[in-house]
Amino acid sequence: MTFRGSSPVENRMRGGEARSCSSVTSSPEPKQLNSEPKQPARQPAKVAVAGNGLAALDKAANWLSKSEDVDTRAVGAAIREWIGGGARQPLAKALHLQSHGGLSVGRHLALADRNRMLTALHRALWPDLAPAAAAGALLRSFSAYEANRWPRDQHRLEAPATEPAATWWRICRLGSMPKARRLRSILADRGNSRPHLDCPPAQ
Repeated sequence: MTFRGSSPVENRMRGGEARSCSSVTSSPEPKQLNSEPKQPARQPAKVAVAGNGLAALDKAANWLSKSEDVDTRAVGAAIREWIGGGARQPLAKALHLQSHGGLSVGRHLALADRNRMLTALHRALWPDLAPAAAAGALLRSFSAYEANRWPRDQHRLEAPATEPAATWWRICRLGSMPKARRLRSILADRGNSRPHLDCPPAQ
């Protein structure tokens, strides 16, 4: 898995806002004598959004259905079935886009990204520790970062250059570090892929 400094799954969960610049009021322009009356600006023609949207969705579904990836083809098939009126359930449900357990789809994606980060950090920095022991090591490392570095790192626009600080910065921005029991479960279900960290371990 690849960590990225500011993925779209992170931006959705941070909730930070950039402060807008104060507006500058310009002085009014002097009136011109004998000027031609201004013509009202032409308004763009209204577009039949629903019809055009369905046509575009149908084209997208046709393109998806030709993909080499089986999951992508399934998405295309579900959309085409919905457009044709033969779907047995709402499109959002067929595509698994409805909220689950009171959480939005965006939140679920962000938590899944967090779990992958924790799994990769476990294998990269504590590969010899079993999930239970690794969970303890991760929580101690996170607590130390949260207490000592996060107060100043929270103002950074990008993650620190080394691990594990880079991962802890991202998780603090997300605002959701799992507790010990949940963390052990995440680490135990880690799959077989090799870890990949953007940032090198701190020396």
